[in-house]
Amino acid sequence: MDSQQEDPRKKLRYWLGKTFKVTITDGRIIVGQFVCTDRDANIILENSWEGTRPLGLALVPGRHIVTLSVMNLDLI
Repeated sequence: MDSQQEDPRKKLRYWLGKTFKVTITDGRIIVGQFVCTDRDANIILENSWEGTRPLGLALVPGRHIVTLSVMNLDLI
């Protein structure tokens, strides 16, 4: 592996439990802790919220993800 490339598994392990903000194709924004993903880019978030509505465990289909960001809650 090229020293310039980071191991994707290491990056995924770092993201586990981080708070993600996901915008989907219909404009909704879902915020929750990253649990897992698969090869189709589907992601699962736990303790998730959509606006002020709690969702709990949410599967977000990869084909509907418009933007995805890791939130830094230390700044909030």
